[in-house]
Amino acid sequence: MLSIDVVLLRNPSMREMIFNVPKVTRYIRSVIQELRDGELFFSHTQFDLLCFIFVFSVPSRIKIRYLNIERQYPVVEKTEVNIRYVKYAVVRSLLSRFYPIDLVVKKIGEVYVLGLDEKNIIHIGSGITLFDAKETFREQIGEVIKSVTIPSINVDSVWIHQGLERFIDAVDLKSFYDQLNEIDFAVKLHPGASHDEGEQLFRNKQQLPKHIPIELLSNSVNKNIMSVSSQALVLMSKYFHGNVISLIDMVQWKDLEYKRVQKELLLHNTEGKILFPQNINELKNILK
Repeated sequence: MLSIDVVLLRNPSMREMIFNVPKVTRYIRSVIQELRDGELFFSHTQFDLLCFIFVFSVPSRIKIRYLNIERQYPVVEKTEVNIRYVKYAVVRSLLSRFYPIDLVVKKIGEVYVLGLDEKNIIHIGSGITLFDAKETFREQIGEVIKSVTIPSINVDSVWIHQGLERFIDAVDLKSFYDQLNEIDFAVKLHPGASHDEGEQLFRNKQQLPKHIPIELLSNSVNKNIMSVSSQALVLMSKYFHGNVISLIDMVQWKDLEYKRVQKELLLHNTEGKILFPQNINELKNILK
């Protein structure tokens, strides 16, 4: 039987990380104290600032493993000067002063994010072991996915909620969520999304456990797994027995280049198994 110890994390907001440094620092230390000897795996180099602080902060007894399996956002050249880049550069400087973390500004389309420079990862702390075997890793994860069933959960359809307010036109997003709420599904809040916002939007829906990845819940889903652009859909396209659905074409993106990149990621190595409905009627027909 597979046994998993779970440490529930609460991602502090950017505002908290800048204006309430002592509280966030105490929280980070308390989580690190719960970690026993072992390995810390991470596979992304953008967005998740709390993860990056752990990577820089864990004691040397914990081995760090970086899995190079996700797309790298390009690092912004320092010669680029505009108000959005300056904003992220200032935040980067503040966070680097407050926490043991070395960040860079990255960019896809007109979307800026903070992250790690992959070229420097192996030089962090006591050193990081780099795994560059995308397909082997996915196969291993696939074996885990196929072996896990959570008997207490049994639903027909699941919505992976990401929290996309910064990327999608607000008026269009409200209309989209109103239409989505007409459909019967359970909600899986994405780790990077605002839990309060997601719980409020879908307060009448069944909420699946926040701390269990959708990959480990998939055997408890009978028919459909859907999201706008969660990369979990890529893995699900290989191992889930039902429909895997992206609603990326059903919302109005502020940045079409960012949408193009996200859709390209969903199409890559999925052999056409992800469905892309264009409107709510097409989605309802798929879910029948």
